[in-house]
Amino acid sequence: MSSCGHELRFAELEALFDPFVMRYLFDKLNEDLQKGLSQVTMPVPSVPPSPNAGNKKTPRWDAQRHQLWVDNMVVKSIRPIASNVFAVLEAFEKGRWADRIANPLPQSPAGNDWTRLHDTIRSLNDSLIRIAFHADGTGNGITWNWV
Repeated sequence: MSSCGHELRFAELEALFDPFVMRYLFDKLNEDLQKGLSQVTMPVPSVPPSPNAGNKKTPRWDAQRHQLWVDNMVVKSIRPIASNVFAVLEAFEKGRWADRIANPLPQSPAGNDWTRLHDTIRSLNDSLIRIAFHADGTGNGITWNWV
């Protein structure tokens, strides 16, 4: 790609766009490169499409049973001691499974909020099926999508 004068830094792009937009952009770039264009243009949508757009189903957090459901299937059972994971799932449930929520974890006096957020997301995604959770790239929010 450097032969076309473009330097793409994947980490920077990943922080800006969700995986669906990234796939579209890289497919477009590859298409332009295959055509042999000397200058590659990459259209960037002003608002990336939601990975959950058009999908009417939503997950459901059953706090009483400590279970995350998709359709009629339990996709994750959470141990009662996982208070940070509970906070994330409760925030998504309260927000009616919006594409993004603000970080629901209480601020830590130790100042390790970013690490706690990522550890919580990693724990939540461990052995999870059908959906996945991600940091939003700002350190202040969490997103989810179908997998």
